[in-house]
Amino acid sequence: MSIALLRHGGDCTEPCLLLARALQIPPDLWQKLCRYAETLRRHPLDLALARGHATEEALLSALACLTGAPVTTDPPPPIGPAPTAEAYHRRGYRCHHRGGLVRLVAPNGVLAEMLLRRFRDGTLPPVLLIREQDLLDAVLRQGGDVLARRAATGLPDRLSARSLRHAPVGLALGAGLFVLLAALAACGLVPATPVEIALAAMTPFYLVATLAVLTAALMPGPDNALAPALTDAALPDYTLLVPLYREGNVVHRLVATLAALDYPPERRQVLLLVEADDGETLAALARWPLPPGFLLFRVPAGEPRTKPRALNAALPFARGRLLTVYDAEDAPEAGQLRKAAAIFARSPPKLACLQARLAISNADDGFLCQRFAQDYAALFDCTRRGFTLAGWPVALGGTSNHFRVDLLRRIGGWDAANVTEDADLGYRLALAGLTIGDLDSTTWEEAPNRWCDWRNQRIRWLKGWFQTLLVHARRLGRLRRRLDGLGFLVGLSVPVALLVTALFLPVFVALALARMLSPVPFGSGDPWQAMLDTNMLLLLAIGVLTEVVPVVVALRRRSWLHRWPWLLAFPVTLVQVSFCAWLALWELVVRPQYWRKTPHGLARSDQSGRVLAQKQSAQAAATISEKTATPYRAQSAPAIRRNSPITANGASRPIRAALPAS
Repeated sequence: MSIALLRHGGDCTEPCLLLARALQIPPDLWQKLCRYAETLRRHPLDLALARGHATEEALLSALACLTGAPVTTDPPPPIGPAPTAEAYHRRGYRCHHRGGLVRLVAPNGVLAEMLLRRFRDGTLPPVLLIREQDLLDAVLRQGGDVLARRAATGLPDRLSARSLRHAPVGLALGAGLFVLLAALAACGLVPATPVEIALAAMTPFYLVATLAVLTAALMPGPDNALAPALTDAALPDYTLLVPLYREGNVVHRLVATLAALDYPPERRQVLLLVEADDGETLAALARWPLPPGFLLFRVPAGEPRTKPRALNAALPFARGRLLTVYDAEDAPEAGQLRKAAAIFARSPPKLACLQARLAISNADDGFLCQRFAQDYAALFDCTRRGFTLAGWPVALGGTSNHFRVDLLRRIGGWDAANVTEDADLGYRLALAGLTIGDLDSTTWEEAPNRWCDWRNQRIRWLKGWFQTLLVHARRLGRLRRRLDGLGFLVGLSVPVALLVTALFLPVFVALALARMLSPVPFGSGDPWQAMLDTNMLLLLAIGVLTEVVPVVVALRRRSWLHRWPWLLAFPVTLVQVSFCAWLALWELVVRPQYWRKTPHGLARSDQSGRVLAQKQSAQAAATISEKTATPYRAQSAPAIRRNSPITANGASRPIRAALPAS
């Protein structure tokens, strides 16, 4: 029998080789895996599992057959406190099973070989085998309350938007009074001079922000695309966090896109973060098996219901030295992970983050998407790229930012109470004395093509910017000490100019019209009035330059100059943004942590050439019956039925045919 063979020797006494035969891996393929595993310093069984030459279910069945250890999908709770991420990283914990003390184990290649060796030596303790996904589910189910609390409150109050109490109310009242005064001034009921003076007081912020944006847009710099590539052996483990909420219509396309990334699958961990009550996404994922290395992370229930809280919950479970975040609609370039790893390898340790460039794939869906594509091109190809080269504080994008995991954990992860967590994280990295770099790699995204969706997204973004400004305005002294003088001025002026423009653009337009309709000609009158008129013209010129120059430069770099006519409509976009800013300010007072969801999968066009091909591929694959071979697994495996643990007797039939006769 096979167990006797393992104990007493024979032509297959090495446990690793015995498992390879049990998994029906051809000898020539096994030799190649062993040679490649030696190069990567990985176990050959891990390579076989990651590359689809064997399945985790088949490995568990083989171990059950060879050792007599049972397999379960419904593990008992641990002895002692609820399990944490540490139990997941150790791939098990101690528990009671059938009246005895056992060790729950989700075996990888090293653990599987160790179990067989200890069984052969007669030193194997009682073991209960489990899949990695079921172990993760058990840890989240049994320790979910603690994990949810830490995800929501792990960041100190002084750095979190949850500590904002009266500031939003004061900001809203002040803004409302200013608008009322401006309206009275425009109607001629009160002198306009106080309002004009208030706008003039903002001019230094606008000047600094404009000079920074124009400098960044025109700044040349080294191209990270020329970073020397790393060999597979030198690549670090990479974790991909993918928060999903009500994404059942796009999740299979996303999985296919991420599975096609050019990165060794044995060095890649993908966590799909799904809220526990999101039946739509969970049902979509249940209809199709996930590729090796993909795990479903059920985010424990808790408040606030935000993307950063889900990211915080998953951060302790990340196995990689590097980590990136992708959204449901993302289609990153295939080599993005390799490029980021190469840049991190040759950069100083204080480089904490690389921001990839985002581009809109459905720009031809109409006016909203055309303007969205222009804004994204200006923001990621010009402004943020230039800011990173200059070493100024950078408000990150919400996706395709790549981190060193140790540094991300050191600063506390994301602020669960901030609905624009990316902007806040960029400023906290600057406060920690860390830097952000530019990653010359594109991730294609789908822009909202309906007004209601566009409005909701802008309201959330602007509300988060208000939160970020209010939080960090309390720590200007520390920001000043961490940054040089110019960096501090830019870091303060950009958000101030952004939010003041968004709120008070109608005020500026009303005052300008009232001034032009005044009986006193524009630019004449007493010296004070002439100075205010000059300042108004300066603000107008600043606004036009800031909107036009980065877009034109970015369109040229993207070879999208045929889209330039849509730039003439930027005043319409500014009016829309101003409308959203006032709704965001109101929501900041009444529902500060409410997350407005942006739906995906509604695009009518695709300019990337990548997303469309992946979507068609995923749709074609979805028509294959689950009874046939799936694109993610090289061979079928014995099913493990929930609540029906497989024992050695139950697993022996499909496995023993691959074992040598005793």
